[in-house]
Amino acid sequence: SYNAPYFNSKKYNDWPVIGISYQQAVKYCNWRSKVVSQKERRKVVYSLPSMMAYKLASHDSSPNKVAEGLYATSIGFRTFLGLCENADEMTEQEGLAIMGSSRTHCLDTLSYYAPTASLSFRCMASVN
Repeated sequence: SYNAPYFNSKKYNDWPVIGISYQQAVKYCNWRSKVVSQKERRKVVYSLPSMMAYKLASHDSSPNKVAEGLYATSIGFRTFLGLCENADEMTEQEGLAIMGSSRTHCLDTLSYYAPTASLSFRCMASVN
């Protein structure tokens, strides 16, 4: 159970969503792909980032620095902000996450088996 203020207070509007299962995160990415593709009138595919995407985004970061790497898209560069500074983040591999603020190095990983109060996700888009 999570504190109700987290879900009801505007203070948390820009915070990561927690308590989400891997399946729910994947379904959200699929839903977002459909909605954005229709709006943009081109194919936009959202997914959970791979470990390679996290590695590329954190390239040249010191072990305890927040990674703010750039990643390329077909429409330019976008910033992959806030890696390793807040919640643990799911990867595209079910059961594997990168650690949030409790990490020693930016890409320390952990295994998870169910939603937790510190496990979240981000969607990464590819544009065709």
